Amino acid sequence: MHDHSQSPVPSELLSDDQRDALQEIANIGMGAAAAKLAVLLDRFVALSIPRVALVERNQIRTQVELMLGANRRFTAFRQSFRSDIAGEALTFFDHDGTEELRQAIYGEGQQHAQPQADVPSEWLFEVANLLTGACLSGLLGQLGRLPNFSVPRAIGTSLYAEDIVDLPKLDLDRALLLDINMRIEHSGFKVHLLVLMADDSIERLGVALDDFLDALSG
Repeated sequence: MHDHSQSPVPSELLSDDQRDALQEIANIGMGAAAAKLAVLLDRFVALSIPRVALVERNQIRTQVELMLGANRRFTAFRQSFRSDIAGEALTFFDHDGTEELRQAIYGEGQQHAQPQADVPSEWLFEVANLLTGACLSGLLGQLGRLPNFSVPRAIGTSLYAEDIVDLPKLDLDRALLLDINMRIEHSGFKVHLLVLMADDSIERLGVALDDFLDALSG
């Protein structure tokens, strides 16, 4: 008998086996993204275990704050992805570690053009695109999907988690939150990739995960 008291969404949207499989393939997708970031930086990139939460719309904000942590500032981007499984990917760069990331990419002695106030640097758009594309292509590719991506759009700079959640106008009643985060070893830099999916895509994801599990057992 499994305890679903931690999940505010009816358990039939994703079974325990489906959630375990999603966490496993998310880990592989995250590994692909981290490998690309490691090559870019020539640094080791440490990974967390992906976290999965099924929540009602009015609980998304609270869950995101729990995932990101209170009193931390972020530069944030959003990017849509679409196959028959669609959703929004939100990338959060830890504000205090962004300069370390810039130095890792360009070198400490390199000057880089300063963006306008509240506009992220161009290179951050590129890193957000790299991470989202590698991670979600790796994740959905294991389910036989090849997603299309929109161009990353900036949500803002120096934002707190409570500010970020209100900005993307997401048309959903319930959501699957998939939190993938990584950090540069021996650095203060961290990045979170948060994937949101609505009910119809969660149902399609469940079918795809069943097919994935059947193929493994076959």
